[in-house]
Amino acid sequence: MKIICDFSVFYLDETLPKGSLIGEVGQLLVRCGYRVKVLNTINFSKSMHYNPFAYVHSEKDVLKLVTTLMTNTKGEGSGGDPFWEKSERLLLTALIAYLHYEAPVEEEEAAPEQPAQPARKTCPQCGAPVSDDALFCNKCGAQL
Repeated sequence: MKIICDFSVFYLDETLPKGSLIGEVGQLLVRCGYRVKVLNTINFSKSMHYNPFAYVHSEKDVLKLVTTLMTNTKGEGSGGDPFWEKSERLLLTALIAYLHYEAPVEEEEAAPEQPAQPARKTCPQCGAPVSDDALFCNKCGAQL
């Protein structure tokens, strides 16, 4: 496989029809010096994590996030009564703005503390902890 790309990071969606892209080319990309990030919208434990609130710094960013959420979750066909779309926009804007402006900083950036867990499976190459059902290491991309 020949790789021609100007980027140093590849984002592979593990939910493609066969779900095998990461297994077929993930290690090759890692060996060629690329960082591989996995987005698995079916099983989040096998996915890299994304926090959209990390990119919200102003009211304008709140509106951008709401617009993005609504655009990407809109169903097929006509929207029907615009009252419902406006209501959705207002509710999402209010909730996201409330979280952005009122949530303590430690709650925005850190997950709540988890109770102690038994020893977890680790990556044989880099030693990073991985979930029991993960196919690849989230840190180095090695196949498990």
